[in-house]
Amino acid sequence: MPKRRKKRRLARPPLTKLDKCLYLAGAAFYIVAVIACVIALDLLEEVYYFSDPSVLAVKRHASEFLIIPAFFYLMLSAIVIFLIPYGIDQPLFGDPKIRYGSPPWASDCYPIFGRQRHPARRTPKGQQVIKRMLQLWLAGLLVSLALPPLSFFGRDCLLRDYSIVSYDMLNCERKHVFPLEFSSLELKAYVAYHRGWTTSVNAELKTTEGERFSFASNQFVNRDRSLALRSMQTIKDMFPSHNVCLEGRDKLYSLVEHGQYTAEEAALLYDLFDSDMQTE
Repeated sequence: MPKRRKKRRLARPPLTKLDKCLYLAGAAFYIVAVIACVIALDLLEEVYYFSDPSVLAVKRHASEFLIIPAFFYLMLSAIVIFLIPYGIDQPLFGDPKIRYGSPPWASDCYPIFGRQRHPARRTPKGQQVIKRMLQLWLAGLLVSLALPPLSFFGRDCLLRDYSIVSYDMLNCERKHVFPLEFSSLELKAYVAYHRGWTTSVNAELKTTEGERFSFASNQFVNRDRSLALRSMQTIKDMFPSHNVCLEGRDKLYSLVEHGQYTAEEAALLYDLFDSDMQTE
């Protein structure tokens, strides 16, 4: 019994230079625009959070990670819209010298735009599938874009009177904790290396009800490190010494060196941790 020959699939015409440039330029612009929107949102948050002059520091809630699904959805969309069609040689405007849909080229390959497009080749079933996929993509886009606004507002604010106001994702005040409700303070010097040095001083306040509020030195207004250290010193002076825990005294020299502290900032840091200035 003779073997049945496999039907050879016809090749798709190569992309023109114009089509390649449009795909790559579109993908690059799309990705840069998405990243720029994320950066702009971050800057907008900083401006909004500190538009109230009574706010000294802001710690965002975990809700800020709700922006991640939208970011990845938009990046995945760039792959679907630009990179997959580019990979399968789907022409945009095509080459007028090529007869699309005729041998030796695949019968289902036509430019999307221009005179040589062939919408009649698309079956009603194919059009329905494309319509359904577009509807699903738009639904996913709406859901993913509904999440970033919820990531914007959830935060804890340290005010200049050293009370703490906590806001939920809908920007409603959830709790207001006053200094008399604080029971203990933990100060920690943090130094780590991961593709670069990360340094900070963290102040964690614990209330009589067991709630914890943490603020890092880079979360203060204008990322002013001297302001952060002075504020932490003021908070520290509000507690008896046995209610203050100091961690990371052995890391102070490394923190000053890798954090590029000024002489004033270094003095404030060592004073905060009740330690003598090192001159190694």
